[in-house]
Order: sequence, then C-alpha cells, then structure tokens
Amino acid sequence: MLVRTSLIAYLLYLRGRYYLDKQTFPCFVFWLLLMTAIWFFLLGWARIVSGTFSPTEIAMTVIGLGRFMVRRTTIRKRMRVKLRAVKQQLHKRMHDPVPQTGQWLKSVVQGYFNYYAVPGNLTSLGVFRDRVLALWWRNLRRRSQKRRVSWTRILVLAQRWLPQPRALHPFPDARFATSHPR
Repeated sequence: MLVRTSLIAYLLYLRGRYYLDKQTFPCFVFWLLLMTAIWFFLLGWARIVSGTFSPTEIAMTVIGLGRFMVRRTTIRKRMRVKLRAVKQQLHKRMHDPVPQTGQWLKSVVQGYFNYYAVPGNLTSLGVFRDRVLALWWRNLRRRSQKRRVSWTRILVLAQRWLPQPRALHPFPDARFATSHPR
C-alpha cells in the first residue's frame, strides 16, 4: 500500500512539473504501466522481490517516437566479482609467459562475452574488456624493475589476444519467432 501511495504521490508531483503537461502525462503513465506489466510478465512477483533473477539488469528505454525497447545490461556487482577473480588469477600468473597468460585471458574474456553478449549490452562488455586489459597492464608492469611495459605495447597484446565485444545472442523477438512460428 505504501508503494502504491508513494507512486501516486510521485506521479502527481511529476504532473505539476513543467515537462509533463496534459499531453505527455498520459503517455508517461501508459509507459510506466507497460513497463510494470512487462516486469511482471517476464519475471513474476517473487523474482522481482528477491532482486537476483537474472545476470543482466532489465530496463525499458524510449528509442524514439513512442517506441520502447527492453534494455539488458550486466549487473555491476557480478562484473566486479569477475574482475576481482581475474585480478587474483593474474597475480598468481604474474611470471608466466605472456602468450600463455594472453591465451588464458582470451578464454576468460570470450567466456564472459558468451554469457553476457546480449543486444544492448556492448558498452558493458567493452568496459569489462578494458578493465581486464588495465589489470593485465598493471600486472605486467610489476613483473620486474628493468623496463616498463608501454601502453602501446599492451594495446598490441590486446589486439592479439583479447576479443572485441559483439552481440552473440539475438534479440528476444527474433529468438521467440524462431521457436514459435506463425
């Protein structure tokens, strides 16, 4: 009851603002109800309450002229956990040969991409790749006191070993259309 009351109060507050006039307010309310219906349809009430239902966060965005798109992005907590594990493993593999570490990082990054590479999540995948690259660079710089590894050298290594992010899974409507033809 408290949630519904606060939502109604918030909507009335927004209606009084200058950017929600009599024409856009019903569209906003319709968008909000549509988003809520999609959440309930996709997840169910128990999963919404628990908060840990999927490896990706689901949000709706307006992509132009009243069209909506369900946007899925990686949950930050899961990315942090994976980066922390990669950092620990890189520390253990500090003195391994660079090609061996590069091959291992390639498998780690490609496995991460295989799981999280949904349409609309490419920026998050790029962030993961860049952070893994930065961790590898810091690790290589700590190996000895003789010579530092330059950033241009690490970019060459990244081009050689780390895959570029790309969407590996289709949009949900395309996947649904193949399993349920009309």
